[in-house]
Amino acid sequence: MTETAWALALAYGGDVERAESIFAHTHRRFRAADDAPGQGGALVMWGLAHERAGNVERAAELVAGAEVWERHLEGHVPGWGLYAAADCLLAVDRPGEAHALLGRAERVLQACGEAWAVALCRAHPAAKATQRSGKDRSS
Repeated sequence: MTETAWALALAYGGDVERAESIFAHTHRRFRAADDAPGQGGALVMWGLAHERAGNVERAAELVAGAEVWERHLEGHVPGWGLYAAADCLLAVDRPGEAHALLGRAERVLQACGEAWAVALCRAHPAAKATQRSGKDRSS
């Protein structure tokens, strides 16, 4: 995870090309080693780097990392990955998918007893936008 954190720092510092190379390399290594936590982390951080660079379509790829974490990890980390993925999906105008991921994030965080995180999920714009659009349809 140190390499992916380094790549994220590089991306945030503006060296996106070098960060891309490191993310791709570390993702391949984690995948080859069948290291799901590492693979998910590389994908999530890679998505965050794209989000920071303004490439929200590519940032939405972090959904894959969040889903890897959800399948293979216990605890609150998968919930936060799903929460971040919901942010990205909302940014690329995919509110239905964002709402679905946010629901999954809320369930994971609820199971961990993270009441404040559950409250954040319920206050998230993806949750509210979907609720409003549902009310609009029934009027």
